[in-house]
Order: sequence, then C-alpha cells, then structure tokens
Amino acid sequence: MDKTTVRVLLVDADTNGISRFTRMLHAQSAPGFHVATARTIQAAERHLKHNEADAILLNLFGWEPGGLAALALVQALAPGTPVVVTVPSEEEQIALKALKHGAHEYVLTDQVYDTLLVRSIRHALERQQAEAKRRSEDRAVHLSERRYRALFEQSRDALYITDSSGSIVEGNAALIELFGYGIDELYGRQLEVLFAVPADWNRLQTELHGRGYARDVEVRMRRRDGVELWCLLSAARRIDDEVEVRGYQGIIHDITARKQAEERLRHNSLHDPLTGLPNRALFLDRLGTALSRWRREPQHGCAVLFMDLDRFKLINDSLGHGVGDALLMRVAGALATCVRSHETVARLGGDEFAILLDVAQRNDAQRAAQRIQQQLANAFELQGQTMFTSASIGIAYPDSVELQPGELVRNADIAMYRAKKAGPGRWAVFAPSMHTTAINLLELETDMRSAVARGEFTLHYQPIVALPDQTIMGLEALIRWRHPRRGSLLPHEFISIAEENGMIVNIGWWVLREACTQGRALLESSPPGTCPYIAVNLSSRQVALPDLADGILDILGATGLPGSLLSLEITESSLVSNADTAGRTLARLRDAGVRICIDDFGTGYSSLAYLHSLPIDSLKIDRSFIRLLGSSSDRSELVRTIITLAARLGISTVAEGIETTAQLRHLERLGSGSAQGFLFSRPVDAGALQGMLARIQSPAGWA
Repeated sequence: MDKTTVRVLLVDADTNGISRFTRMLHAQSAPGFHVATARTIQAAERHLKHNEADAILLNLFGWEPGGLAALALVQALAPGTPVVVTVPSEEEQIALKALKHGAHEYVLTDQVYDTLLVRSIRHALERQQAEAKRRSEDRAVHLSERRYRALFEQSRDALYITDSSGSIVEGNAALIELFGYGIDELYGRQLEVLFAVPADWNRLQTELHGRGYARDVEVRMRRRDGVELWCLLSAARRIDDEVEVRGYQGIIHDITARKQAEERLRHNSLHDPLTGLPNRALFLDRLGTALSRWRREPQHGCAVLFMDLDRFKLINDSLGHGVGDALLMRVAGALATCVRSHETVARLGGDEFAILLDVAQRNDAQRAAQRIQQQLANAFELQGQTMFTSASIGIAYPDSVELQPGELVRNADIAMYRAKKAGPGRWAVFAPSMHTTAINLLELETDMRSAVARGEFTLHYQPIVALPDQTIMGLEALIRWRHPRRGSLLPHEFISIAEENGMIVNIGWWVLREACTQGRALLESSPPGTCPYIAVNLSSRQVALPDLADGILDILGATGLPGSLLSLEITESSLVSNADTAGRTLARLRDAGVRICIDDFGTGYSSLAYLHSLPIDSLKIDRSFIRLLGSSSDRSELVRTIITLAARLGISTVAEGIETTAQLRHLERLGSGSAQGFLFSRPVDAGALQGMLARIQSPAGWA
C-alpha cells in the first residue's frame, strides 16, 4: 500500500468493541490509521455522504437487521470499498458466508490482536486493488473486442479481409450490401473482380507492394448488377509472427454520391439553372478556345451574337415571372434549333442570351441572326396564352489577335444596344465607333453622379399659351446640363442615361424643388391673378415612388408655392406601369390643387375612357400629330377627335410642337384650348424669364 494513512470507518453497535478496535489501530505507526466510528448504519451513512473511507470494519451483530443484511446495507453505502467483518468465534460460518457475499476479510472478535487486525485490513485493501485491476483489464479486453467487432460489423463502410492469394475471407454487412452479393458468393471471390477498371487495381497493388499500405485511393468498382461505383479504398498487409504476409485488410468507402454531387456542382457552376444552357463562365471558356483556334487557323472564323428579348419586363410585370420563365425556356429551345450541334447557345442572365458561331464568311452571323428573328416570330403557347416576342441582336467578329473573350462579348453587347434603339426585332453589327460612343456615355454617367452637387443643372422655361388670345397661362420647366467640358446638354442627351441608372429620381426631385422655388419668386413679382403655373415633368421611376405625394407636398410647403400653380406632366406609359399606386397618388395631389397633365398623349397605351377614371386636368397632344397637320399625312381628324372627346370629359388640351403659323391656324379651327412651341418662344433661362413675360403682354408681343 502506498498510503501512509489509511482511513477506516469502524461500524459497531458495541461501545466496548469500538474502543478496543480503535486502540489496536492507533497503536500502529506503519501504516497509520485514521479511525472514524459509527454506532448505527444511519450514522455510517451520514459519515459516508461527506467523507471517504479506504476500508470499513463492520461488526455483523449487535443491531437489527444484522448479519448479511448489515453487510449489504454497508456495501450499498460505499460500493467498491473493501469491508472487513468482525464476528465471534461461534459465528465464523456467518463470516465465511460474508466472504461469498463480497466481504474482503474477517476477524474473530475473541481471537483478534492488533497486528492481526492490521494485516486483515491490509489484505483486504490489497485484494480490493487486485480485483479492481483485474476487472479493469478484463473490461478493457472485453471492450476492445466489442469495439472491434462492433466496428467491423456495424461500420457503414465496407470492411474486408483477404488471404495471401487475394480471396475475400471475411467481410462485414456493409460490404455485402455495397456490392449486392450473397455472403456465400462473396467469400472466396477475388477482390480484383470487384474493380471496374483494371488500371485502378494495378495502381492499388503498386502502392501495397511498395509501401505495404494504401491510403484513400480513388478507384472505380462494380456491383453485382453492373452499376459502377466510385470508392475510396484504404488497405494494409496482414503479417503473422514470422513476418510473413498472410493477406490484406482494408476499408472501402462509397463516394459515388459525393462524385455525383461534385459533378452536379461542376455542371451547375457552368450552366444556367433555368434553361440548362451554358452560363457566362462556360461561354467565355468556349469562346476563348474558339479565338485561340482562329488565331492559329484564320480560316476557322467565329462570331458572337448577343441577344436581348424586346419588352420582356412587360411580360414579367403583366403576366408574372412564372410565364416569363416559361418563355425563356421556350426561347432557349428555339435558339438551339437555329445553330449547329457544335456551336454554343448560352444564357448570360435575365433575358440575355449569347451565341457562339463558327463562320466561314463575314455575313454568316447576319444570316444566323435572321434565322433567329424568323424563329422567334412564331407564336409561343404558354399556359393557355398565345404570345409573340422578338429580340434585339448584336453581332461581333474578332478583329484583332489581342482581342480577349470578354471584349468580344462586350462588343456584341454594345451592338445589341444599337439595334434596340432602332426598334424591336433588329440586329446590328459592331463597329469601333460604337465602342467610342459607349465610352462617352459611361463618362457622361460618371459625371452625372456629381452634377447636382456641383450645381451644373439649370432650368429653362417654355411658355404654354391660351388660344386664341395667346396669353401665357403656364411655363414648362425644362432641364439643361451645363457640362464643364461638353457645354450645354439638352435632355435627350442625358435623360435616357439617368432613367437607366436610376439617377433620374434624384434629378427629378432637384427639378421639382428648383421649379417651385423659382415659381414662388415669379408669383411674388407678378400682378395678382397673372402668375402662370409651372409645369414639371415626372419620370416613370418617380411615379412609381410610394412616397411621391408626400415629397411633392413637402416641397410645396417648403417653397411656399400654391398647389394651383404647379402642373405635373406624366406620360401614359408611366400611369399604366404604375396603375396600383398612380391613382391614389394623383388623387392626393389633386386634392392639394395640383394640376395633372398627360404628356405625349397618343403615343402610349391608355385611352380617354381609362383616363376619365383618373383625376386628369389636361392632355398634351404629341408633337408627332401636330407636325403632320396640313401635310399629305394630315392627322386632323384624329386630333379633332382627341380634342372633342377630351372636352366632353372636361379635360383641356395642349398642342405641343407648334412651329408654323399654318399649324397654329389649323389648331384654332380644330378647337384646341392651348398650345406650346417654337412659334411662340424657345425655352429661356430663369434670368430671361421676367423679361419675356414683361415683353409679351398681348398677341402682338409674339411677333
């Protein structure tokens, strides 16, 4: 025993016995004893709850219950603690029974002396330690065997053992399940026959013979039903005591699902999930290969078509994204019929497609574009609806050996935008001048982002005159950009860019605030009742804003301009595309006295009947109708109809684009209420506005 002090709990109902055994133990110096006493089983329990004991000295008699029952109670209180029982000589048979029930030693109370008592306790401790060690070793061996067998039998991986000839002599359930053989069929079968590719078996053998083991070797194996599996195999030699190879043991892990997942990930990383077509990454890779071939063999030309569906957003907005996705899939199928099997059709995103063609002549790509346009001209039946679509196509040929795939796609994209500006269903071939134009537009967009902060925008005003007296009733605010390098830019040179990049919203708020501020200054300088209203154009993006009415009313409040002196000009298409919010917004503004005017009427989608349901004050008849008055394509009857129906609905009309006296006289005969155009005045800046108003107080003032 290593301990120098042994903690003994003396449990005895006899006071004399306690005193006697305590003296005997205290008389010993090696080892020393620390003795605690308990005269009842309950007292022993209380002691053991808070203290440990190395050994228990228990008198089997003297209380109820006694004998073996007392032993059982004490063993339950201190499991694993060696117990030495004391009995009188005539009860030695009880002591022997106690040994069978777990007591470690016994002493006879009428024959014991101090050294005998100490030796009995020491023997009990040594026996307890030996038993604990043996139980631990037995448990370890048993546990090791159980773990090995459990690992072998319950492993999800297939485990096998072969003899020196390579025949399978043992395998677990996972091995049988993996390969689909019965146990009798599998045992005795050569492991080699399970390999699908002989080269994989040879590679495994090379590693085993060279190093004695193989770790995580990817191999292809075959099930009994012929299905090929991807497996990760590890193996090692089995060597007996004489260092003779008795065979091999190994693990086979099925990685087929992982390989399939990797293949799906690889496929998904290179293909569009909706249409299954190659995506941008795969398209650029194939285009790079085609360009490399063209550089080596110029006779093998290539071309890129960049295609964008016309008005696809309208389909999504009106019929839903489900129909839009269905159309994209049908278009993808249609495009596949327009190219050869070795050529590539890809979806780059949204409604944009790219096509890589092999071309022998310069105009081969143009003919392909025509085939595509003809194919898309056919009707598509989608979810019970007949649908037609068209596409704008840009075509680009490589013109330099230094040209990179991304640059060729960019060139085709630029050409596509040129085609789209010409109208739906068009195609255009890239020219270097298009790139120059695109660069200029990009620079213009970059400059635009700080133009408001730099104070580069300004407003000009063009009068709206009442007919027939030609007095000024309103002023349309028209934005100009005083560009530091390009000079004064008109709206058509930059507004479309602002619409595309979303900056039109911030610019629109600036125009509204500036026009209201200048309108308030005009009100203060005008005689009572003579101040014209200010007309401000709203973009479709502004009309779609949910807080548009709040923003306009806040500006009116901040500038002090009465709502009756503000007219908002909105296009028909803006109302149609934002029908849900437009009605509520216009009603709030109309309640504040703000005028509502429909701009460019006749070029959009709405009707007078539809407009009658909205709080509309006036219509601007588009200049394209006015320009034809008196010509061979005279639209007088159409203009007369618009003016007449609008009047019946209580809506006034403004004819814009008046440039000649003949047009003015024609409009007066048709009954137009007001007009606007260069005949009266070109737009003037705010500084010249006061002078124009002071000069023009009568019809003669326009001369």
